Amino acid sequence: MKVVQDTDGHSQINDVFNQNSTVGDLKRPPDPSAFPDDLSKLVKAEPGLQSLCVMSPGGASIPNIETPGSVGQPDEEYKPNAAMEEMIITFLIRVALVIEPKDKEASSMYKQALELLTQALEVWPNANVKFNYLEKLLSNIQPSQSKDPATALAQGLDVMNKILEPCFNSKMLDAGKSLCSLLKMVFIAFPREAPSTPHDVKILYQRVEDLIQKHLAAVTASQISLELSSANSVISFALFVVKTLTEVHKNFIDPFIVPLVRVLQRLRDMASSSSQIRQGQRSDLDSSISARAVADSGSIISNMKCVLKLISEKVMQSPESKRLIGQILHTLLSEKGTDPSVLLCILDTVKSWIEEDFRHIASGASTAALSPKEIVSYLQKLSLVDRKNFSPSTLEEWDAKYLQLLYGICADSSRHTQFLTEMNKLQVADLVLALSELAYTDANVAYHMWVLVFPIVWVTLHKEEQVALAKPMIAPSVKKITIKAAG
Repeated sequence: MKVVQDTDGHSQINDVFNQNSTVGDLKRPPDPSAFPDDLSKLVKAEPGLQSLCVMSPGGASIPNIETPGSVGQPDEEYKPNAAMEEMIITFLIRVALVIEPKDKEASSMYKQALELLTQALEVWPNANVKFNYLEKLLSNIQPSQSKDPATALAQGLDVMNKILEPCFNSKMLDAGKSLCSLLKMVFIAFPREAPSTPHDVKILYQRVEDLIQKHLAAVTASQISLELSSANSVISFALFVVKTLTEVHKNFIDPFIVPLVRVLQRLRDMASSSSQIRQGQRSDLDSSISARAVADSGSIISNMKCVLKLISEKVMQSPESKRLIGQILHTLLSEKGTDPSVLLCILDTVKSWIEEDFRHIASGASTAALSPKEIVSYLQKLSLVDRKNFSPSTLEEWDAKYLQLLYGICADSSRHTQFLTEMNKLQVADLVLALSELAYTDANVAYHMWVLVFPIVWVTLHKEEQVALAKPMIAPSVKKITIKAAG
């Protein structure tokens, strides 16, 4: 499924119908016998779609009229082009959103529009779908003369439920962006935990969670074999949805922690395979597969970093996810071909865990995500990382962060506090006395020390004390300057 901007115009419709039109001799009278065959070629029901009938103004349907010449002679080669598919789906979406199901007839038409929309999305999974109309409807849910907000919301959610799974199945990030803008709008307007959130909206939330779980499970299931490119597209789409909705509700990611850890494991395997292909270690693969794998490697690396950032805050809360993430990170740190940006992301993750534990210990909390043994194990793995292929900027960033982590662990905060306490007890007289004693030993050193100490001492003095000290120094200085000027 593709997503395009909603720029409806007569030109698109004309292009659809003009491609089947023919230009004949206007002077020659039409041959009635030619119409039945032509109609049979133009009117061809797509497999899986119900036959469309024309609705009369009174509500009665005019049945399809079949001429003797057209019976049993459909054109099997005819299929609607992309523009026709897009126009039909857009029309069904708009019909479903515009109809007010106040009476039996309108309700029947509304249900039929939803059913036809479902069938059209199944038959044409790659058709362009325009979200703009649905987005405008949900963003302008206000009381009006024609439709109340509850009805508009319910109809919008019905349509969204229909296009939800086809969007996931399309695995296209453009579709994901449009879908996420709609979901984000609904999530902000109706918080998940709020008691006033309508039941239909909660059903939508549950359906979104189920679809995410389904696609993450499909990627990590051993019995389902997806090629590298397809699996990575599924992961990218699901991660985009999870990341967007987690920004709205922080706890949205909670049910997906363990599945995302397994996804990280799958990504590690995919990155390893891609690395082998790039290095030419898989001679059994043809050039087209190798080129595709190399092109996907950047997306795989990006997805790995995205997963780490998403789960880093809560992955340690579950023993199972903690064990799995530990195994994966140790493997990534030990492998030679791990991308430097992924290694930096792992360093940031481990650094945040250790610093968070130390903050908890300082505040008196007894719980810690990592034991001392686990901390030492991570530090050892980080110290043994092969940094030969690091760029100068990456190497500098790695050294700075790793040394900062080590210094933070090894530094004794109590000693620093004790030093500050002792220094606060010193008076200005203590410094002056020490400098005067030093002047008898080495006048040059005493001079340089005084130059360093004087600004510190001067700042500690009150304004009156500064003026009292400055007056005796100002008078000789002025006199000396005056004598030099006169000479």
